[in-house]
Amino acid sequence: MKKIFFLLLIFLLTDAFFSQSKYFIYFKDKGGEKLEKNSQQYYEVMNTLSPRSIERRKKHLGEDIISIEDLPVNHNYIQVLEAKGCKIIHELKWLNAVSCYLTDLQKNEIVNLNFVKSVESVRKLSVPKFEISDEGFNRLNKIHNTNFDYGPSSAQIQLSDVQLLHNEGINGEGVIIGFLDAGFSYKTHPAFTQLTVLDEYDFVYSDDDVSNDGDASHGTAVLSLAAGFDEGELISPAFKSNYLLAKTEDIRTEKNIEEDNYAAGLEWMEAKGADIVSSSLGYSEFDSLQHSYTYKDMDGKTTVVARASNLAFQKGLVTVTSAGNEGNWPWRYITSPGDAINVITVGAVNSSNQIASFSSRGPTSDNRIKPEIVTMGVSCYAAASVSSGYSYINGTSASAPIVAGIIGQLLSVYPHLTNKKVRSIILESGDNSSNPNNEIGYGLLSAKRVVNFPNIFDSLNSTRIYKSYIPSSLVDNSKLTLQLKFGNSYQSVPMDYDGKLIYSAEIQNLITTDPVLFYFEYSDSLKNLVRDPLVGEYKLHYSDAIVSLTVGLESEVVPEDFYLYQNYPNPFNPKTNLKYFLKESNHVNLSIYNSLGELVKTLVDGIADKGIHELEWDGTDKFGRKISSGFYIAALKNGSKYSARKMIYIK
Repeated sequence: MKKIFFLLLIFLLTDAFFSQSKYFIYFKDKGGEKLEKNSQQYYEVMNTLSPRSIERRKKHLGEDIISIEDLPVNHNYIQVLEAKGCKIIHELKWLNAVSCYLTDLQKNEIVNLNFVKSVESVRKLSVPKFEISDEGFNRLNKIHNTNFDYGPSSAQIQLSDVQLLHNEGINGEGVIIGFLDAGFSYKTHPAFTQLTVLDEYDFVYSDDDVSNDGDASHGTAVLSLAAGFDEGELISPAFKSNYLLAKTEDIRTEKNIEEDNYAAGLEWMEAKGADIVSSSLGYSEFDSLQHSYTYKDMDGKTTVVARASNLAFQKGLVTVTSAGNEGNWPWRYITSPGDAINVITVGAVNSSNQIASFSSRGPTSDNRIKPEIVTMGVSCYAAASVSSGYSYINGTSASAPIVAGIIGQLLSVYPHLTNKKVRSIILESGDNSSNPNNEIGYGLLSAKRVVNFPNIFDSLNSTRIYKSYIPSSLVDNSKLTLQLKFGNSYQSVPMDYDGKLIYSAEIQNLITTDPVLFYFEYSDSLKNLVRDPLVGEYKLHYSDAIVSLTVGLESEVVPEDFYLYQNYPNPFNPKTNLKYFLKESNHVNLSIYNSLGELVKTLVDGIADKGIHELEWDGTDKFGRKISSGFYIAALKNGSKYSARKMIYIK
C-alpha cells in the first residue's frame, strides 16, 4: 500500500512539474535587423510570396509591398528556445512570435530572456455547431427566368439576388478564396465536381490533407455555400472561383481552433495569393479550463485572431467572418475575430429577412457597429459530408460564406478593386445602409446592388468611374451618361461600354480634396429616362477613391414647377400622408421605392390637375403585403424631373 501511495505521489509531482500548456512567445524585435529595399533580405522575403500575392499587394500598397512584419522570426532566438527544450509549433512572422508547449518551469525561465517581450497562453476558438433544420423541406424552391435550376438552394440564392449575377455569367471566375475551418470533405461530394482547390494544408497535423483526422462536416457545409455546384440541388455564388483550404481544428481538444493555427493559416493564405479569406469560427468565453477573453477584449485589437485579421487586411486581403451564434446565450455579443477593425462580420436572417434569434449582436466594446451585413442563415441548404448528401442548417456559419462568394463575384467583374473599396461597397449594398444598427448592421446584402454600385479606379493622371446595370437588358446602352457636378452645375459626360456589362468614363485631372457629386441618367428598355440614384447623389471621396450614396431631402428640382412635401407622420406606422403641388396640369408619377431603388408601389400614374394633392399610403407594397422596417423613398416625377423625400417605417 505504501509503495502504491509513493508511486502515485511521484506521478502527481511529475505531472505538476512537466505538464505542458500551449503558449505564444512574443519577441521584442527581429534581431535588430532593418528592412532595406532591394537588399538580399528584401528579395528573400519576396521569394516567400506567390506571384499572385505580389500582384495583390501592389494593387493595394503600390511598390512598397514588404514591411517589417514580413521579416521572418529571428532564427537565433528560435535556436535558444530549442536548446531549452522548446518544440516550436508555428513561427508567426506578422506577430513576431512563436507558439510552443511549455512547462511552468520552462515558462518561468523563458519569460526572463532578454529578447522575449512576453509569454501568453494560446486561447481557443470554437467551431459553432450547426442546427439541422427541417423548415426548408416544404419550401417552394423554383426561381423563374434563370439559367440554372437551383433546387432546394433557391431561397438563400434569391434572397440576395445571386441568380441575377449568374444570369450575366458572373460566377467568381479568376478569384482566389480561402477558407479556414475544421476540415473539408470535398473530393467525392457531388457539390464539388466543379471545385478547383489550388492548395490545402492541415495546421494541426502539419500535412497537406484537410479531409482526414477529423470531423469535416462543418467545413464541408461552409465551403459548399460559397463554392457548391450541383444543378437541381445546390448552386452557390462563386462556383468558378479557385480555393485555398486550411484545416485548423484539433479534434483532440474537443473541436477547438487554437489561435496560433488561425494566425498561421492567415499568413499561409496571404502568401499563396488569396483575394478573400472567410472563416466561420469564433472565440468562446465558456471554456473554464482556458484563459478567457472578456467582452472588454472585443475591441478589434486585443485577441490574437483579431490582430492577425487586421494585419491580413493591411496586406490587401478581404476578410469575412461569421458574427457568432450567441444571440440567445448570456454572452449575446459578436465573437472574435468578428470584432476586428476591417473584417466584414456577417449575421443571419431567415428567408423573410427577419433577424435570427441566435445571431450575435453588436456593438464591439469600443462601440463600433457589428455585424456589418446579414444574409440568410436559417434553413440554408448545404452539403453534408457524412452522407455525401445535403441538409438544411442554421447558423451564422452559413451566412458568412454566402457573403464571401458574393465578394468573389464582385472581384471577378472588377479585379481592380482594393479591399478597402470592397468593404465600402458591401456596406453601401445592404438594405439598411442609411440607418445601420447592431442587430443587422447595414442590412441584407444584395449581390445585384454590390455589382451595380459605382466604383473608382485611379491612375496617375486620371480617374475612371465604373458602373454596371444588372439585369443588363434593362438599359439602352446608347443613352447612358454620367452627370458630374463641377461647381454649382452638372456636366454631362458620355460613358464607354464594353459590349457586355460595364460602363466607364474617364475624368481627366480631377484633383481635389472635396467630395465630388455625380449621378447617372439612362433610358430603360421602354425608353423612359431614369435617374440613378433616384434621389440624392453618389459622392466620390477623392482622397481614398471611395464612393458613397448620399440621400438628401430631395433631388435638385425647380420648386416653382412642382413640389413634394415631407410625409407626415415620419417615422410612421401603419399609415402616412403624402402631399404634392403642381403649377400646371401634367402627367405625374408618384411611387414608393425601397433602399435598393426597387419599386415598392405606385400611388399615382396619370394626369393630375394643377394645385395641391393629398393622399394616404397604408404601408403596403403592390401585392398588398405589409412592408418591412426601414427607410423608403417617395418620388414624384414630372417629365424628366424628380422631387423625392426619405421616409422611415418602424414596427
